[in-house]
Amino acid sequence: MKLYFNLIICLFFLSSFITSLSATYSGNASCEFLKLNPDPKITAIAGSYLTKFPSINNPACLANLYQSKLLISHTEWAQDIKYSYLLFSSPFNFGNLGFGLTHLGYGKIQGIDMYQNEYSIPDSYDMLLTISYAKTVAIEIPVYKEFGSFGTNLKFIKSQLAEYSAEAVALDLGAVINIGLITGIEKIERLRTSFLYKNLGSKIKYVKKEYPLPAGFNFGLGIDFPNLKNLYITTSLDIPEKSNLTYSLGLSIEPIYFLSLRCGYKYTRDSISDGLTGGFGVNLGSLNFNYAFQQFREFSTLSDLGLTHQVSIELGLGSFVSVEIGSDIYLRKHLDTALEFYYKKEYSIARQKVNEILSLSTNYKPAQDLLKKIDTSIEKEKEKKEQKLASLLRKAKVSLDRKDFITAKKNYELVLQIEPENTEAKEGLGKIDQELAKIKQERIIRENAKKINRIWKEAVRYYKTGNFIKSKEKFIEIRTIAPEHEPTIKYLTEIEAQIAQLNAQQIDSLYLQATELFKKKKYLEAAKYFEAVLIAAPHRLDATDFLDKCHQAIKEEEERQRQEELAKLQEEHRKEMKDVFNTALKLYEKLDYSDSLKKFEEAKELANKYQFTEYLEKSNNYIETIKLALSDQHYKKGFQLYQQNRPEEAYREYSKSLEYNPNNVTVENELKRLKETLAQKYYELGISCYTRQELEKAKEYFRKSLSYMPDKEETIRALQRLE
Repeated sequence: MKLYFNLIICLFFLSSFITSLSATYSGNASCEFLKLNPDPKITAIAGSYLTKFPSINNPACLANLYQSKLLISHTEWAQDIKYSYLLFSSPFNFGNLGFGLTHLGYGKIQGIDMYQNEYSIPDSYDMLLTISYAKTVAIEIPVYKEFGSFGTNLKFIKSQLAEYSAEAVALDLGAVINIGLITGIEKIERLRTSFLYKNLGSKIKYVKKEYPLPAGFNFGLGIDFPNLKNLYITTSLDIPEKSNLTYSLGLSIEPIYFLSLRCGYKYTRDSISDGLTGGFGVNLGSLNFNYAFQQFREFSTLSDLGLTHQVSIELGLGSFVSVEIGSDIYLRKHLDTALEFYYKKEYSIARQKVNEILSLSTNYKPAQDLLKKIDTSIEKEKEKKEQKLASLLRKAKVSLDRKDFITAKKNYELVLQIEPENTEAKEGLGKIDQELAKIKQERIIRENAKKINRIWKEAVRYYKTGNFIKSKEKFIEIRTIAPEHEPTIKYLTEIEAQIAQLNAQQIDSLYLQATELFKKKKYLEAAKYFEAVLIAAPHRLDATDFLDKCHQAIKEEEERQRQEELAKLQEEHRKEMKDVFNTALKLYEKLDYSDSLKKFEEAKELANKYQFTEYLEKSNNYIETIKLALSDQHYKKGFQLYQQNRPEEAYREYSKSLEYNPNNVTVENELKRLKETLAQKYYELGISCYTRQELEKAKEYFRKSLSYMPDKEETIRALQRLE
């Protein structure tokens, strides 16, 4: 019954709008100050009459109020004109009430009489007292559903022009309808429309002449997108009775939780304010600060007087009208956060947020509905994932059968990106590696066929004559060319078996040959024979001792040759070493760190190659000092670029700084923060292009996002959907 009563009242207001549109007045409209917006939040969005925050511009919007508030605003205009506004509003069980007081002062005006004598004209001003009422139209059974709201402003107007004064009374009638909730269409569930008839009332009389108030009808549309930083877009059409139409478009967004950015555009031919508007708001809980600017025109000639600046302070007073409403407001706030993740397709995080809400309010219907949507979306994503995996595995197998290893590998790797532990993909990549190894082996054999055939004949000849040591040596030579050459591996296995079956006399013969070679200092050949003896007779300690001596002698000989070669090379390159080091030193003394670093690294390479120990130590010390200096330079440059809001250039400088000094924790943290910022920036740009169907550009942005954060899950999923 209560719902029907509210609906009847709402329909009565709407019928009043239509009836009022047919009314006509004689003369020009007066009290132009009634067209002004006293609240900078409204001014910044081009004076829209449909807002998502409490407002008496359209009294129906006052229904959004859940806590008592005091708003104070002030505007300084040209020619000492001052515009001040005070509003107190409070919610009650029977509806919301607001009491507003507006004062527009025209400053000191100097008069000149007929004898050219100056005199002071009494102050001129306009005042407005507004009493507002608003009521929500909703049902509570079976669940709470808000269809809209209606409201009215009762205005008491006083205009003082020097010693002449005039009074009038006017009425505003407004309504807001939640189109999305009424229609049940999910995609427009946050779309609202508004209707307003303003300044319906008496004429205002100066001396003997009466003037009508600036009455008119306004229609508005508004929609908000919680998934896009609480983006709100509103547009309205103002149809005055005595002047031209006014069109306005406004939007607001919350890039961070405590900051609102607003802008708009108003177009009309005879308004005292049109063109671009803008502003911002800072929300500090119970204390809000708002600012707006707009173009301002002189009342009579509409000549441009430049920008005006409007500020306000808004205070929250006391608690919410009820515990239930307070709880519901915060639940909605948290639900908006969950919705933001839901629209980004980050379902696991969205589900976690919804579960947090339901853990506190089990029967909260919007959260229950969102949870169902999330579960449905997760299930669909799972099905899509399984279909995608099946498709990729099928393509990979077909490509593998066709020996198209590149395509097969690409598809198997895509599978592992989606499901890192997929066994079939891992096995497929293993088969590809085996096939590629065979192909590589066959290519090597073809390229070295003549050489392998020549060595092969020698190895087989030694094998047939029983000279297993020489045969083994030749077969090993083949394996250095083609490690997986199967016939060679087979022969080597047989040779090991043959050596292991030698009798005592044959073993002694091998041992004697080995000792003779050892005496002749042919340690490399002797080692091979001693190794053969130990294969056949592992217990021969004498052969073990000789083999160790062979290895030691081989090492000593190699070291002696190396030292001789090194001494020769040092002599040849000593002058070059000295010149490079001195050049590096001169560049360092000139503070040319980049070029000196290159030269010191060149000096280090030479010193390391030819073992100039002294130069190596000095070069290392200078390199370390220069890298720290360069790291500091790039960090400072990066910090300056960051302060200038040039994050990508700052990222490059921080990266260079970290290259020179990987242990700089400060730079590492700054770089990590920048990576996250830039990855999110390009992810959001990609999403924006995706919504505009600019798919190639979206892919480019997603790839750029991954270049900063390769493991950013939402970007990976977005790119996979496009590819």
